[in-house]
Amino acid sequence: MQEKIYQIRIDDQIIPVNEDVYYAYYRAKRYEKYLEEKDKRNRKALFINLDTETTTGEEMIPDEGAISIDTLVTDALMIERIKECLKSFGEEEKEIVRVLFYENKSEREAAAIWGISQPAVHKRKNRVLTQLRNMIGM
Repeated sequence: MQEKIYQIRIDDQIIPVNEDVYYAYYRAKRYEKYLEEKDKRNRKALFINLDTETTTGEEMIPDEGAISIDTLVTDALMIERIKECLKSFGEEEKEIVRVLFYENKSEREAAAIWGISQPAVHKRKNRVLTQLRNMIGM
């Protein structure tokens, strides 16, 4: 009995291989075809199909995590406005803003620093925020 010869075709070339390589190669080819058929059945669209001469398909899809230029400009203008308003605050108000917002201390930590109760710090913070809101017109 003659031994079976295994060959695979790659780029119009016939290459002799052993049995394991032959079956692994055609198993992978069949799986690839199965995935293509599945994509076709599910009407999968590829980004590459959206490519034009000037843009790629991926560039056409909005990045949900990206920050818009409008938001950046608005935020920068708001920060400048707040800095201008803070200049007109008294020393006590500036200290409240610095400790609670720049140093990120809690109301309880600020109360320990200043030797007053936490509810007193809370009231002062709310008073400063209300004053700031009124100054910037919110």
